[in-house]
Amino acid sequence: MDNIRKMRYLLTFLQGPAKDLVAGFVLTNENYNRALDLLKSRYGNSRAITEALESELMNLTPPNDSSHSLRAFVDSLEKICRQLEAFGAMDQSPFVSTVIKTKLPQSIVAKLIEKERYSQARWDSARLRQELCNLVEINEEVMRFSQLKIRPQGGPIVPPVHQINDYRPRTGHTEQFHSFCVQSRPIQGIQLPPQGKRYCSLCNEGIHFPSECPSFQHLRHVSRD
Repeated sequence: MDNIRKMRYLLTFLQGPAKDLVAGFVLTNENYNRALDLLKSRYGNSRAITEALESELMNLTPPNDSSHSLRAFVDSLEKICRQLEAFGAMDQSPFVSTVIKTKLPQSIVAKLIEKERYSQARWDSARLRQELCNLVEINEEVMRFSQLKIRPQGGPIVPPVHQINDYRPRTGHTEQFHSFCVQSRPIQGIQLPPQGKRYCSLCNEGIHFPSECPSFQHLRHVSRD
């Protein structure tokens, strides 16, 4: 590919002030290198870029304990740190790791410190970011389960509408049952009949068969008359 085509592609992807900076160059093989050097001198200062990224890292908004806030923080953190890595500015010093910990909620920092001590190794920023991402994914999974609608345990079980018993005893039946209970002989003080005998079911007093009951005989004579 010749420099003229390269310059055409370069102008296609440039926007804003960067595009205005090289807009006056004519499409020639020599002007491509001149435009590229001008852009590098203005925007290719790696020190200025890394300082801007470090400042952005320092000014990141601290998240809260919610999964949504932690996810937004992790995404912004990864974007900054990956650009710093591209410029070779992610050294082994604990500066970046310290900044990350100062931004996080205490509950998250406690879990990270516990995992770091358990590993018996000093984490660099890459390991810290990986463990932080794992914690955020766990919180998101827990949140998904908590949003499921589960019937509370131990609550009253309400039967379906078609199984509800709407039975109401009739008034007449209740009165007859009450009358029967009032007329019944009390249990205490009852003298049991001799063996093989029983009280009459009509008068509930005599020890005879119902057909021999005087009350039955009286009613039979009355019905004949």
